[in-house]
Amino acid sequence: MNKISFAPALVVASSLVLSACQPQVVEKIVEKPVEKVVEKIVEKPVEKVVEKVVEKVVAPTAVPNPDRVINDVEKGATITFWTFFLSPTFDGYIKKTIDEFQKAYPEVTVKWEDHQGKFLDEYRAEIAAGKQPDVANLSGDWIAEFAEKGLLMDMDAALTPALKELYFPDIYGSRNVGGKSYGLPWYQSVGVNLVSTDIISKAGFTPDKVPTDFNAYPEFCKAVREKAGTPCGLALGNNILRAMAYQGDVKVMSDDGKTYTFDNAEGVKWLQTYADMVKSGSVVKELLTEANDRVGLDQFAQGKIPFWASGPQLVRVVREANPGRYGYIALVPGAAGKSGKYPPSPMFINVAKGTKFPKASLALAQWFTNPRNQLEFAKIVPIYPATPKSYDDPFFAEKTTFIENSVRPIAKNIISNQKNIMPDTPKAKEVNDLLKTAFEQAVLGGKDPAAVLKDAATKANALLK
Repeated sequence: MNKISFAPALVVASSLVLSACQPQVVEKIVEKPVEKVVEKIVEKPVEKVVEKVVEKVVAPTAVPNPDRVINDVEKGATITFWTFFLSPTFDGYIKKTIDEFQKAYPEVTVKWEDHQGKFLDEYRAEIAAGKQPDVANLSGDWIAEFAEKGLLMDMDAALTPALKELYFPDIYGSRNVGGKSYGLPWYQSVGVNLVSTDIISKAGFTPDKVPTDFNAYPEFCKAVREKAGTPCGLALGNNILRAMAYQGDVKVMSDDGKTYTFDNAEGVKWLQTYADMVKSGSVVKELLTEANDRVGLDQFAQGKIPFWASGPQLVRVVREANPGRYGYIALVPGAAGKSGKYPPSPMFINVAKGTKFPKASLALAQWFTNPRNQLEFAKIVPIYPATPKSYDDPFFAEKTTFIENSVRPIAKNIISNQKNIMPDTPKAKEVNDLLKTAFEQAVLGGKDPAAVLKDAATKANALLK
């Protein structure tokens, strides 16, 4: 047995014997309470800061309208604006464009009026009464009459070079008087013939056989009259001088611009051509000197003439007057004549020289004729802008099934090739009146073309002295 294992037991036993013999000492352990130090954490309520969002409407700084290009416009200006034959068809466009103008030029108020068949007489009457409209939509053939009387603003002096460059040069200057331009070209027509395909087919013709040269008219019109029983509708309009120059390549003025020369051999031949067509019955003589082109357009709509020289935008008038004819209409280029050139034929917007608000009036004229607004007008009616930049829009490359829009893709090319070959023609209205009388005497009255032209030239040159 292992001795070591007993040692602890003996020690314990000895201890017990001794403790039993001695007085017992008891050590009392008193546990004192431990003071607890409590750190009281007082949570104070956190004040919530609520941000109140107050929406304050602040008008942004106005961004200058890029189309506002006329400076120093009179504040509080109220101007009148006359248009020609545009209401009610284009009320929406005119009112919208005026509204946008007044936002760009808030200092101006525009009062718009549309005048129609009696426009020219009413415009003259307002001038006589001292109430000439501030801004008016004039036909190019009317400008000379009012410019020569000092009634229209000189646009060459009023516009900066940059603004004049917005327009095709030959269109901007196509109605110059005394070497100056008195209007801004607005919507531009592409010269075409509206053709009644059912009528010409009776004479064995297709649209591509309609003459594009004035000199081919006599033979063509004679054939249609004989085979289809329908005479042609030709018209000189209000400017016989221009008709002579473009159709007959007639030199109407001397090189120095001091003498009318339309009684030359080319002039006599041109007049004789019309006299021969009337004599053969191949043209409607009443239409030749009719000033209102809507008369001929109405006859075309009724199927009384095989074609009518006009603009594609007037197809809509035919469709409205006689919907059944729409499917029989084709558009072909107008006749160029011996000159080989096509005349520009824009409508203009003109400003009264005596307006009380020249800057405001000029601003409105420029606004309607700027590239953007001419483009917008072209999108709702088949007219063509007199501003090259407008044609950059994809709209002009779009294909269309509408007859009136069939020339759209080539319109810019046609218009850019329109050339103004007319010299400055002083006393143009009076001279055209003399020529109208001479024309009626020779073509309708049977008088000698050479004699009546010589008389007209003598009287015209007397006006220049």
